[in-house]
Amino acid sequence: MIEFINKLKRKNSLKSRFLSKLISNFIGTPIRVIIASLVPRALGMELYGTFNFLTESILGMINFLDFGLSSAFYTKLSMKDAKQSLIRFYWIIFLLTISLFLVFVSLLFIFDFRDLIWFDHKLSYILLAIVWAFLYRFHEIINKVIDAYSLTIQSEIAISLKNLISLALVYLLFIYDKLNLWTFFMLQYFFFLFTIVLWWRILNKNGVRLLPSEKIPPDRLKKYITSFYEFSMPLFIASGPSFILLFLDRWILQKYAGSVGQGIFSLSFKV
Repeated sequence: MIEFINKLKRKNSLKSRFLSKLISNFIGTPIRVIIASLVPRALGMELYGTFNFLTESILGMINFLDFGLSSAFYTKLSMKDAKQSLIRFYWIIFLLTISLFLVFVSLLFIFDFRDLIWFDHKLSYILLAIVWAFLYRFHEIINKVIDAYSLTIQSEIAISLKNLISLALVYLLFIYDKLNLWTFFMLQYFFFLFTIVLWWRILNKNGVRLLPSEKIPPDRLKKYITSFYEFSMPLFIASGPSFILLFLDRWILQKYAGSVGQGIFSLSFKV
């Protein structure tokens, strides 16, 4: 098996990358099914629904505020003549997106509109979900960089390792009755950070800097802004109604069926 993986890494062709994704999904799918069967039993359907409602609604807001720029980033980074300064440029966009989201959330708290969006969920759970969404987005950006530089095979090995460790940890917490909403959030943080560190090492080993120090020349910066705007604006216009509908799906379900209904709805997508 190890020799087969080494052959895939040496070839690094499109076929090899596709095969590595296939093998990773073959390993990951039953693991995800097992975890999806353990977590709701441990948390209870109400807390499981709380986790999914908060994380999905917050992540949806951040994705909407991204304005489709992440798609532009991946597309342009995949081009042969892409510069590493493009990564630096997108980190600026990411920080602006997060800042815009934090301003929006702060206004919700200041004007006491929190319950309008997240009902009566505890503040601690909302904050945990916000951190979860930030880590998820950060994780996804690095995943895009990995794929853009055709490092998919090494990436999928890291993902498979993470999946095996996640199964072991979730099962241990489950059998010792230590799996609750707090520990589940902590596990999620650990899985994100573990994968990020492995991907970071893979990129460094292949000469790709995630935090390039080179400054972006003014002419190139102007070019980036123009091209990203032209690429993303149609996506933003098209994604607006989609975001509203998806958000209202969750919001209406939460309002009329509560967290238990939310949990059942979420579980149906995992199975």
